[in-house]
Amino acid sequence: MMENSHLSDETLLDILGAALAKADPVPANVVDNAKSACDWADIDLELAALTYDSFSNPAGVRSADTDRQLNFEAAETEIVILVAGRDGTFAIEGQIIPAGPTLVELVHPEMSISAHTRDLGRFSLVDVPGGRVQLRVTSRQLITEHFTL
Repeated sequence: MMENSHLSDETLLDILGAALAKADPVPANVVDNAKSACDWADIDLELAALTYDSFSNPAGVRSADTDRQLNFEAAETEIVILVAGRDGTFAIEGQIIPAGPTLVELVHPEMSISAHTRDLGRFSLVDVPGGRVQLRVTSRQLITEHFTL
């Protein structure tokens, strides 16, 4: 047995942490979810909950180019989006209900893309890279739950 009386508590914790990380690493999605929880820094924004995701309804085998519908709801606002994969990026067609002029911002870890709503509250975002994202609706002071493209 090795004599550990000369190792500091910090060194022992480092050794234990390395052994645990090797034996049972934390899944990446758990780390991402924990970071996302901390990312919601503006507590004044209302969180729009994901109420429908067409990918959660089994419909056979899907390809990367399959369209996907997501619905989000907050107290007085609904956001409906259709996501289409194309050439390694995504295009999003969406609608804010009730309609009204606003800026919609897609928040991505590496960038943000924004668009103003058109008639009937519709908006379009193109060349969106894959990853974990949120939509922020400025005039409504709300942000969607994270979702993955």
